[in-house]
Amino acid sequence: MTLSQETVENFASRMSDVDASKELGVCMVTFYKARKLFGIPSYFEATGKRKTKTGKIYSFMEYNDRYFQSIDSPDKAYFLGLLASDGNISPRLTAARIALKADDADILEKFRSFLGAGAPALKDKVPTLKGIKGNPQKILVLSRKVLVNDLMKLGITPNKSHTLKINCDLKDFKKDFIRGVWDGDGSVTERRFKVTTASECFAFQLQGWIEEISGVILPVKSEVTKNDKNLFHLPGYIRDANAIHAIYGDSNLYIERKFKNYVRYWEPRR
Repeated sequence: MTLSQETVENFASRMSDVDASKELGVCMVTFYKARKLFGIPSYFEATGKRKTKTGKIYSFMEYNDRYFQSIDSPDKAYFLGLLASDGNISPRLTAARIALKADDADILEKFRSFLGAGAPALKDKVPTLKGIKGNPQKILVLSRKVLVNDLMKLGITPNKSHTLKINCDLKDFKKDFIRGVWDGDGSVTERRFKVTTASECFAFQLQGWIEEISGVILPVKSEVTKNDKNLFHLPGYIRDANAIHAIYGDSNLYIERKFKNYVRYWEPRR
């Protein structure tokens, strides 16, 4: 039996692959392959709902999976920036994931609170490289197809490191977005503040937005790593203090240790 795209969309929007295949009288693998061929999300991916053995439909991890549909508030801009720096999309395009040091878990808990009470709990991980254990991490995994699709439209794509480009109007929330990026891939020390990216295009996007909010043009400096990869840095010094004031001053969302460094070293220079 050949399944049309219209048929698959109709059944996938109302029931699981198992139930759809039973209704249509086909093997579950046949329905699954057809759904994948047409790029149609499963009932669970689209709605976050599952069916018990008794036939009762229940919500699984009910939260706002359209949170990034529009960047229209400071919190959405901030967490988009954090995902742009420290987040990733799974290769199968089924989940968005962000991992931070365990000490920075508070900001991920705040992210969960904005998503809603049903947002998935943080997971623990201790990364290992060549048999050597790294610092403990906290990970937030958001397995919703619609959320992934919204993020991809904004520029958060799989393997984005060297190609990252934000495809939306950040409106009046540029400082919040930049602070999210800085919290993920930046540093704030006594003598310098700096952010690093592997995407040249994104580096110049950041440069333009920083100039817009602060009047300061931070230079884009390139570096070739030992693995022949390009990195792009935007460093700022005492003469550029207005930039870091515009990013971190009068803010409510931030990673605590980064903000403490700002308050300690740069707030007195306002």
